[in-house]
Amino acid sequence: MLLKNTDNSTIIVFLLILIFSLCQNILFYGIPIELPALINQLPEGWSLPAIFNLVSQGAAISLIIIFLLRHLTKSKSYETITIKIILLISIITFIILGLVWHKTIIISNKSHSIYFLFFSFIIYVCKYSGSLLFLPYLDRYKTIMMRAYFLGDGISSGTLAILGFVQDSEKTQCIPILTFANQTIFIEQTSSLGFSVETYFFLLSFILFCSLISFLILSITKIGQDKSNENDESIKLI
Repeated sequence: MLLKNTDNSTIIVFLLILIFSLCQNILFYGIPIELPALINQLPEGWSLPAIFNLVSQGAAISLIIIFLLRHLTKSKSYETITIKIILLISIITFIILGLVWHKTIIISNKSHSIYFLFFSFIIYVCKYSGSLLFLPYLDRYKTIMMRAYFLGDGISSGTLAILGFVQDSEKTQCIPILTFANQTIFIEQTSSLGFSVETYFFLLSFILFCSLISFLILSITKIGQDKSNENDESIKLI
């Protein structure tokens, strides 16, 4: 990465937007990457991905709310406060998920992961809402700052991939045991995760917290929102 002819404020804004943009892929891919670790621990088993997909697609109804807000307000005044609410709700939801993801509710004599599915729905409501707000908000900044957004987007994808790889998933194998009667029996043994599901969700909430802090700094100080020099080709980041 090479910085040429940039003042301190431009670099600061670039870094703040980069950190803010980490939230996009965390909201979109954060839970799906964890599904392999949850399949063996929740009662839905291998049906969990299909049920989760239905729940996440149902959250797309939030798009209608954003469209209505945009139509009724006819301004960008709602964007800042809505993004703050989205990030705050997402942080709280991931913390709650870390605490209750494993809890079930019995319906018709069957256990169901209502807590996990409900809070996953909330996360995807935030995700779909944010997808219509994050990029339009960046229109306040120089076009060059879009590089920071997409760079942060890529970094968050890589971070999730690393977390998923390190955590791995539970693997079951049969271990042969020789008894005193010279008979061989097999005992099922399940390997443990690299780190717990709770830790994973708490890590995601921390990343979102960093995104929220960066966005608060951007929105409160309004640093870098002067677009008068956006065509200045002497400013190059990356």
